Amino acid sequence: HFLQTGQGPLLNRLVEVDGLRKDGSVVPLELTISPLRQESGWTFHAFLRDVSARRRAEAERRLQQEALRASEERYRSLAEHSPEAILVYDAELNRFTDVNQKALELFQLSREELLQVGPAQVSPREQPDGRPSSAAAADYIAAALAGRNPVFDWLHTNSAGEQIPCEVRLVRYPVPGRTALRASITDVRWRKEIEATLRQAKDAA
Repeated sequence: HFLQTGQGPLLNRLVEVDGLRKDGSVVPLELTISPLRQESGWTFHAFLRDVSARRRAEAERRLQQEALRASEERYRSLAEHSPEAILVYDAELNRFTDVNQKALELFQLSREELLQVGPAQVSPREQPDGRPSSAAAADYIAAALAGRNPVFDWLHTNSAGEQIPCEVRLVRYPVPGRTALRASITDVRWRKEIEATLRQAKDAA
């Protein structure tokens, strides 16, 4: 076949084979066979390269990817059963990229609707202290991206326009190639109601 066509199934291509060392251990090799025509006829040159390091690197990369997937699955399981609303926010896209069931209940939005918006769309124009929500949110986001973990009171709104006092915790969230934060949001309406009741009782005393 080769003498007729000049082609062969193993010629001029990379093939991975297992070699055997003197001590009997197996070594992965990359084999290339190249034909060379001379006056006396054809000769074949074989080149071998030890690819053990590459195989080890590939195995380590697979293990890391599997560990990352397992970690993401554990996080998702914890997030889905968390009593807090958990949202992952992409600072470059300026929208949420992942949310748990509690977040859907808090904002009364579907997952698809919530993944199309960012903090501004689930907040009133101003916070109770008079600050524009957009400016205040930008400050907290910048602090979290700088490595701090801000915890603060925040007024959110749901799809019905109802204002919801919340406590928010921001932490930087590792997403390869992205700038992301994880927000943990607790509905504190009950706490605010207790505080208001205590103030009224104090004023009446």
